[in-house]
Amino acid sequence: MKRLNLPNAPSQADYVVTMALICLSGNMVVSGSDRRDVFFVLFAAAMMLRMALLRRPPPRRLVILLVAFAVLFALQSAALNFFAPVTIAGFFIKLIGAAGAMATIRNFRLAFVRCMVWITKLSFVFWVPTALASLAHISIAEVFRPLANIIGVVVTGPNERLNIILYNFQVGDHGYRNSAFFWEPGAFNGYLILGILLLGTMRGAIPPKLRKSWTLWLVAGVLSTFSTTGFVILPLALVLFILARPATQRALANNAIRLAALMIVLVPVSFYAWQLDFIGPKIIELWTRAVNRDTGWELSRFGSIIFDWAYFVERPILGWGQNTATQFALNPELERFALGNGLSGYIRQLGLTGITLFIVSLWIGLKQIGTGPIARAWFIIVVLLLLNGEYFLDYPLFLALHFLADRRPLVRPVFRHSLPSSERTFA
Repeated sequence: MKRLNLPNAPSQADYVVTMALICLSGNMVVSGSDRRDVFFVLFAAAMMLRMALLRRPPPRRLVILLVAFAVLFALQSAALNFFAPVTIAGFFIKLIGAAGAMATIRNFRLAFVRCMVWITKLSFVFWVPTALASLAHISIAEVFRPLANIIGVVVTGPNERLNIILYNFQVGDHGYRNSAFFWEPGAFNGYLILGILLLGTMRGAIPPKLRKSWTLWLVAGVLSTFSTTGFVILPLALVLFILARPATQRALANNAIRLAALMIVLVPVSFYAWQLDFIGPKIIELWTRAVNRDTGWELSRFGSIIFDWAYFVERPILGWGQNTATQFALNPELERFALGNGLSGYIRQLGLTGITLFIVSLWIGLKQIGTGPIARAWFIIVVLLLLNGEYFLDYPLFLALHFLADRRPLVRPVFRHSLPSSERTFA
């Protein structure tokens, strides 16, 4: 990846670590296989070694969060009379790996956004011809089926997918949707939206021309996913570009004009978008299925909220833990637990305590990178809406947001030719 001529630009190694963090959090070959726990352990160990070699101190909030979550898990174990050492250790391994990555990546926001732009460009190499061929009822994915079978990450059934490491083909009725190498288009959309949000906080840090180019690529990526959540949240994410502007009197007046203009444009666009099958009709269908408790009702976004509400009422503060034996204890009759709401699911697992730790940590990080209170609150609201779509907090990348921009005094690196410590800062 070509080095950007920008102050505090990430190194090639930083991009490698960032890409590894993304793959651990979404590439089907890594995160969707039986080997993923091994990858999590290896990544955490590699990040601890990298911190030692670069003599980088861990993020300040790591110790606080380790203690807070340890107390939470201890109280859960006592209240539920059930101790799950493997599940608890897995959570801490992901958290420590995420913290190590954030401690050693120079300018994480820039590295992540650029990686997502690169992933989007790569995905278009596969998606564009696949989408065009699907109009003629031709499946390009079938050409890659032998390779996908060798790799061994194939999802069968109505939502069949063929993964070739660099791309995850959607087969059948969803063949026109772009998922890049993530487990599904909704997951790709989630990381794209996060990239847009982080890019919105970088005003003045990169040239305007480059910023616009990256924004267009990320937006194009979201549109190519045909994700209901993505189409609903995308306009909200773009609002951050306005809210993150300097809070001068003139800027506030200009922001008000920009927001008004955006609302004028969004009204007719939203009306048209609501007519699309995967937005308005789909939302109504999922809501109706959840309310009527039809077959599979608990698997939808709305159904999962209703499902998780019963658990929240029972244990709102501590949650039910992350082990299957406890977090679904009220519904032992269910044969599978692939629920569809990552926010209510995380609250079911770790209660209000867990989600509060995430929100407070993210608030502190956003404050440290210079984001104003209004933009800060908007950023977190959009992230919470994003979590409704997928279980992103089950993966290291979103856990890394606990440590966004957590600055520490720098120590001179071990390597002779490393950058001066004055040039190495977080996020």
